[in-house]
Amino acid sequence: MSKFYEGSIKTDSIRPGDGFLIYNGSFFQKLVNAFQLLVSRDGEAVYSHAGYFTSYSGTTFEARVKIGHYDIKDFLGCKVLFFRHKCMNDRTFYKHYDYLKNKSEGRIYPFYRLAFHLLPFTARWAPFDRGVCSEKVAQLYYLSEFMSYWKGIKPDYIHDMVCDPWASQWSIIYEGKFTKEVYDKLFKD
Repeated sequence: MSKFYEGSIKTDSIRPGDGFLIYNGSFFQKLVNAFQLLVSRDGEAVYSHAGYFTSYSGTTFEARVKIGHYDIKDFLGCKVLFFRHKCMNDRTFYKHYDYLKNKSEGRIYPFYRLAFHLLPFTARWAPFDRGVCSEKVAQLYYLSEFMSYWKGIKPDYIHDMVCDPWASQWSIIYEGKFTKEVYDKLFKD
């Protein structure tokens, strides 16, 4: 449950470093949510994919089949949550984004890490440093010193952190169905 009314836009545009959570209802995403429910702190798991924006026009960096750049328009019609940390700025973002991009762009999605997420404590201590989608987001915020760790982070954890009514450092930009009208209001071409 978010701090704001679903469907309302809280800012003029998306910026690099803003994050997003997605749910599209696919079989894989339903499966991810089923496993997230097993370890959910609040008994809910709404979103099953995460990424962050690298431009004002909707370019994203995320872990799909390959880790790389995609377009947020791919998620038109899906349930989304766009969020921002109040201390994220261009200098901080590009410093850490360049590092993460050079380290992981073009690599295959680390499917083996999903097994570690079944037992949360193993995901934190697993020796591998490549992350699944939500861990890629958490890596950016960890390097920016907005989070204390990144391994084992799931989309549900990000949702709970961003929507916590006591977490004033996070703001929700938009939550609801992602339509062409929402895209036109939030993204600059």
